[in-house]
Amino acid sequence: MITIDISGFGGGYEIACQLMLCQAVKWLEEHPQADPKFHGFKGATGILMEDNADADSLSSATTREVPGGPTGAMHQAVICHALIIRQYGRECWMKKLHHRAIEIPFDTPESMRDWINQKDHRNPEGAIQWPHAEKGDYAR
Repeated sequence: MITIDISGFGGGYEIACQLMLCQAVKWLEEHPQADPKFHGFKGATGILMEDNADADSLSSATTREVPGGPTGAMHQAVICHALIIRQYGRECWMKKLHHRAIEIPFDTPESMRDWINQKDHRNPEGAIQWPHAEKGDYAR
């Protein structure tokens, strides 16, 4: 699947971001009248606060599939990308960010979720290993 690199980190971290993006876009499509409102702090990455019930619901739908929960930076980046997709469309999002296009070895959110939840993709500390990484090359 061709998508836009959200995190820049690769590995399991990026796959979790991609799964979260699928969930966020799906929620937004299923709730076209929703008006999620968020706020953050200038110069602070990873702090995104929900200001209404729609934002709470979107955040819950976006983050519930990530084992152990996402980082604040993951949450903020994914929500921002999802809201851009909602406003301008996926085609425009892909076109504007074409320089960050990546191909991931998954076709559906279900295949990402299945891979994330397989224990054999984790090292002893629980970090998720990238599907095509060399043995011992782990991404947190």
